[in-house]
Amino acid sequence: MFNKEVAREVSVNGAIVFGQLCSSYESFSKKKMLRKRNGKHYFYLTSETIEEETALTYKQQSKAIKELEATGYIETVLMGSPRRKHFFITNKIHEHFSSDKRSTCENEDKAEKADSEALQSDKRSTLAIPKGKGLPVQKVNAYKDKKEINTIKDIKETVNNEKVNREELNHYLSNEYRTRGMPKELVIRVINEVQGKKDLWNYEKYLRSCLETTLKRHLNKIRYAGGDLPNNPYEEESMSAKFYDFIHRIE
Repeated sequence: MFNKEVAREVSVNGAIVFGQLCSSYESFSKKKMLRKRNGKHYFYLTSETIEEETALTYKQQSKAIKELEATGYIETVLMGSPRRKHFFITNKIHEHFSSDKRSTCENEDKAEKADSEALQSDKRSTLAIPKGKGLPVQKVNAYKDKKEINTIKDIKETVNNEKVNREELNHYLSNEYRTRGMPKELVIRVINEVQGKKDLWNYEKYLRSCLETTLKRHLNKIRYAGGDLPNNPYEEESMSAKFYDFIHRIE
C-alpha cells in the first residue's frame, strides 16, 4: 500500500493514494470490471472510498492525484454519464521495480563472487600452513559499521518524528481536537491506534488526518441524531483545508 520510492519522488500522500489505486485496480481486474478505452484499462474510484481507505481528505486526494499524473504514474479521463474520473495506472512503477531488481541481483552477484574469492584464499592459506601450526584467524568485516548503523537509525527517527517530540505533539493535537468537539476518550483511542503503527513516514500528518476524519464522522453522527453541535472556534472549512505546521510553531 505504500512505496517509499514513490513517496520520495512524488509525496507521502501521493504514495498512499497510488497504493490504494493499485489495490483497487487489482480488485477490479479480478472481477473483470475494468473499462477499456484506446487500448488502456480504466477503473472508477470515488473520493469517498479513497478517504475511507486512506483517511485523506478530498483536497489532499486531489493534490496527490495531480502529482501522480505530473510524474507519469497514472492517467485520468472523464467517462460515463454523469461524467466521472477514471484512472489508468502506467508502466512507470514496473520500470522502477525492474530497475531495483536488476540492481539487487548485481549486488548479490558481486557479494557472492567476493565470498567465493575469500574462501579460495582461505583454502590456499590453510594448505600452506606447516603441520602443528594453528589455522589463521580470519577477520571478517561487517557489512555496516556502528557509525553507519547509527546514522541510518538517526535518519529513520528524524523522518518518523520530524524532530518533534511525539508526546508534546499528542498533547497539542489532543487539546485542539477536544476544543473542536471530539470527546476525550475518542481522541485518546485515535492517538493510541496511530502510535501502534510502525515506520510512519510523517507521524504528525498521519495523526492529524486520522483525527480529522474521526471528528467529521463524530459530528455527522450528532447531526443525524438531531443533537446540538459543540461550539467550534475554527472556521468550518478548516476541518478539511487548513494544515497547521506544528514543527514551525515550536521552533
